[in-house]
Amino acid sequence: MNACTGGHSSFWLTYPHATHDRHGPLRLAAKVHAWREAIPGDGFRPHMTNEWIDLDDDPHFPQTPLQGGYVLRTGRHGLVELLEEWREAGVNHAALGLQMARRPAQEIIQELAEEVLPLFPTLPGPQPHSQSW
Repeated sequence: MNACTGGHSSFWLTYPHATHDRHGPLRLAAKVHAWREAIPGDGFRPHMTNEWIDLDDDPHFPQTPLQGGYVLRTGRHGLVELLEEWREAGVNHAALGLQMARRPAQEIIQELAEEVLPLFPTLPGPQPHSQSW
């Protein structure tokens, strides 16, 4: 990672590695840390990652990789655990893809809104840097 990468970007989006065990979030944390070290002047740039999920209707369904690890089938408790690990890793934004899910998207979105999102309130962030375009 070079200093140019951190200084000339507004944010960083990376794939999360394996999400069904603790090793993926730990590798992600190392990437986020290395990237933030490259940001000049102790500036802040948000980090984003993503995962395709198949949110099972059993809230306790274990984190299970599907399709070579590109999709995570899990219950909401496993998803909450993953999102907490990502937060600890330094992730600021998470995109969840529902394209591979077995349940209707509307049903999954309702469960996310009622059971998952309240556990991750929006926090005040740093003030934006002035841009010299």
